[in-house]
Amino acid sequence: IGLARAGRYGEAMAASRLGAELDPLSPVARAGGYGLTALGARRYDIARREAQEALRLDSAFAGARVVMAAAELLAGMPAACAAQDLPTAPALRATCVYEAGNPRRGAALADSLNRAYRAGGGTAYDLGFLAAYHARRGDVIAAIAWLIGSSLVCWVMVGEGSRSIGVPPKCCAAFGADVRFGCSTEVIV
Repeated sequence: IGLARAGRYGEAMAASRLGAELDPLSPVARAGGYGLTALGARRYDIARREAQEALRLDSAFAGARVVMAAAELLAGMPAACAAQDLPTAPALRATCVYEAGNPRRGAALADSLNRAYRAGGGTAYDLGFLAAYHARRGDVIAAIAWLIGSSLVCWVMVGEGSRSIGVPPKCCAAFGADVRFGCSTEVIV
């Protein structure tokens, strides 16, 4: 992950491929390691292949469906993305549905997630996908607001010296944070 974050995708791909080869029966190593790294490296063919293999190994692995859907969307196949069962990534589904030619339904899905977050619901996983949804629609202000929210959730994980203002308690709890991190019920986005 560190190599990919540093933009060293060649090395990251080699390391994550080795992880998948060393544990070929692990859907997490296939989709969550090699597939996710391939997605970041814009190797959508590899990401899709690894997600398919992970789903063959464990058809209930939701992370593999997310990698598959994201690879399909980014490879220009929004209809295939929209056909994916994405209960853990409804904001990604909203983007796929929107770009597959049903903008009204996609917008309705995203709007319901926007409302859920403002009411203290939703999952931490969707913050970044909501930012991507708004960015792909050209709504830069909304995209930046959700990216800021996404950063705040990540900031909770840093350590005891960190504070997080405006992160729903549900998100804080998901990362094991407690009140000394400054979690509140107010949502900034």
